[in-house]
Amino acid sequence: MTLQQLIYFKAVFDNMHFSNAAKEMHVSQPSISYAIAELESELGVKLFLRQGNKLSASDYGEILYRYTVSILEQLDECVEEISKQRRGSFEKIKIGYLFSLSMDVVPPIIEKYYEAIGHHDVTFEFVLCRVDEVARMLNDSEIDIAFVAGPFHDSFDTPFVLRPVCKQELFLVVPKGHKLGRSQGVFFSEIINEKYIAINPGKGLRRLTDRYFKARNASPQIIFSVDDTESLVSYVEAGIGVAILPLLPSLNREKVNLLRIVDYPMTRSVCVLYSNEQLHNRSTRNFLDFLDAIASSDQFLDEG
Repeated sequence: MTLQQLIYFKAVFDNMHFSNAAKEMHVSQPSISYAIAELESELGVKLFLRQGNKLSASDYGEILYRYTVSILEQLDECVEEISKQRRGSFEKIKIGYLFSLSMDVVPPIIEKYYEAIGHHDVTFEFVLCRVDEVARMLNDSEIDIAFVAGPFHDSFDTPFVLRPVCKQELFLVVPKGHKLGRSQGVFFSEIINEKYIAINPGKGLRRLTDRYFKARNASPQIIFSVDDTESLVSYVEAGIGVAILPLLPSLNREKVNLLRIVDYPMTRSVCVLYSNEQLHNRSTRNFLDFLDAIASSDQFLDEG
């Protein structure tokens, strides 16, 4: 018994006519007749009854038809599932990300990815994480990849792979009503004499901003430092000082203004981090290829 024989059998059953079945299958009538005869010979029963020019199904034919319909439906489902699996649509991608990347980095990347693949079959699970727990989460397979922001130094050792994706712009954040907030941009020299609130030493953002100031042989007037960006935002909103930050969800535009540093743009590198030893998901590999394309084409974030 072959699949082709079952397909021909179903065509005859649906039409109750050998000639019409042959036309539907685009084959000769003898081919249809031969396939049915082979089936009947193998099963040892008559599948169709002939009364003059009228064709009807036997009880055995009714049974075979029910199973044939089920077999062909399952075959169609199998083909569709394989097709989707080949596209990676049944594999969820678990993405870890830093809070500071949750506005102007991760959402545009996902939007561009869906535009590129042309469908939404691929699913994502987003996990907010701290930079000091990313490596453990990757090792424990809690996440497949992670978006992290530089500077990195030797934060991640083998077997981790760190690949650049884009740059994230940093802004001068000032409280509403501040004199610098009257324009959309600020010159670097205007920052130097401002009361400046910093992130604590040792943090990635602090190392980065210190590097930018040092490159200009300048030092900000730090009035105090805090351990996290949420606290820093609160102090700026309170009018205590200014700060340099990326675009954060916690920035309330009714309480602060974000100003571009027009003559000395500050950016930080955004990379994707993953472990080759844990990279078993086809969808994740395809997504990493897409991120490589973003990095090479610089298609949606200003690289500074």
